Amino acid sequence: MTTHGEPGSVTTIPVAGGEQTVFTIDSPDDPHSRTFDLNLPKEATIVERDGFFFVEQNGGIAIRISEPWAKDAHGRNLETWFTTDGKELTQHVEKNESATYPITADPRWNWGNISGHIYFSKEETRKLAAGAAGAAAVGPFWLAVPPPFGPAIAGWWAKNSIHVTETATRAVAGKKCVQLKVGYIGISGIIGVSPAEYTEGCS
Repeated sequence: MTTHGEPGSVTTIPVAGGEQTVFTIDSPDDPHSRTFDLNLPKEATIVERDGFFFVEQNGGIAIRISEPWAKDAHGRNLETWFTTDGKELTQHVEKNESATYPITADPRWNWGNISGHIYFSKEETRKLAAGAAGAAAVGPFWLAVPPPFGPAIAGWWAKNSIHVTETATRAVAGKKCVQLKVGYIGISGIIGVSPAEYTEGCS
């Protein structure tokens, strides 16, 4: 994601299931809008439906764009809205003479359901909690996962097995199982993997 060069700072924060971008408007003379280029591939488009904005790709929703907000320095809500040309998203903040600067605004987008889960049983979770040797006994399960996810999991596992062990240790203590959530981060083609616990169906 890139932004156009308006004044004010821009901070991007990864959040659960998405990305949050906070930008500031430092003075009444600064532009009260900022345009975000989500670096979409040619087959993806930003669309508006009943006041809500989405990124569609190949007939499905890849990104859900949350309702924007803007607040002044005293935390008062200000009128704000989105517009789009199909590829870029612009957030506008209404000028208000009573507002105290700087103004903070926050567009947020949530990655869609281009993902899958890999579930481990209680016995497999117990092996994962035992450390590297146990993890090796469970793998290489990714050989059964079709590309591009299988190779991505293999590369991630080699670098992050300690995180799986930590998650599995917590899961065993709580009588839960481990799952891996695998999916595209946004629609940039990058595949993300994250370990988590689950209870329903854990046996």
